[in-house]
Amino acid sequence: MNPYALPNIVAFVLLLVFGVAVIFQNARDKSNRLLFALCLNLALSVGAGGLLHLSTSEAQANFWNKWPYILGLPSTIFAFEYALQISGRIHRLKETLLGVPIAVHRWIIYGNVPIWLLILIFTDLILAPAKFYTPTGWEHGYGSLFPGEENNDMFFTIWYGVFKKSTRELTYASGGHPPALLIGDNAAKDSGATQLRTANNVLGAMPDVTYIKNQYLVGERTTLYIFSDGVYEVEKSDGSMWQFAEFSDFMANIKSDSQSRLDRLYRHAENISIQDSFEDDFTILEVAFG
Repeated sequence: MNPYALPNIVAFVLLLVFGVAVIFQNARDKSNRLLFALCLNLALSVGAGGLLHLSTSEAQANFWNKWPYILGLPSTIFAFEYALQISGRIHRLKETLLGVPIAVHRWIIYGNVPIWLLILIFTDLILAPAKFYTPTGWEHGYGSLFPGEENNDMFFTIWYGVFKKSTRELTYASGGHPPALLIGDNAAKDSGATQLRTANNVLGAMPDVTYIKNQYLVGERTTLYIFSDGVYEVEKSDGSMWQFAEFSDFMANIKSDSQSRLDRLYRHAENISIQDSFEDDFTILEVAFG
């Protein structure tokens, strides 16, 4: 379950319980009825917010994104009426508040609420954004954030991961990017390195694409490497290209000594390269898990 939904769920339950407790005290009292309506309205609003966080698709997210506001707007009326009721000003609407008669405040609220409800219902004024605390953000998010046709027909690749320290679970997704390498006690036995990749498209190529994610349980004394393709796309002295499989095997078979694995990699790439300098960017990130 999305942890961001938990506060909404708790608030929904508390508001509902409080509202029911109030109305059971004295259902005939108008103040109690207004307070119950306010609590119920707010409970529905935060409940819709919880369903928004629990959305598993962009369509669901876009649907539920409006409902916290739609359900929450009427609470403005209930809150104002409740304040008038408990203050005794419900019978003194000609009195001024901030230099304006209370009756005018009342009608401004009554007039604005339906206008904003119509705006929210019939327009896309508020759209659901992607959530970056999960690699694929509602399984969809990023494709619509970077439409290629609006960015000079450009696209980009990505590898994105979120590590949960308490469970040591790494949730990750890649979009056309080289797989990350996980090397250590928990790595695959055949090559000495586990490739973390998901079969996703690059970002910006197509707008309505489902981006899948995956999970991996990270062992102790394990190291993660995230890199650009320029790290292994090195032209060798015989004219051939250094292959990804060769790069992966090299990284997995480096023996631990006083020299870091990254230094060994850089020097090896320099030695096999036919060029004096790398043609592509040589970027690699090392993340060590204790």
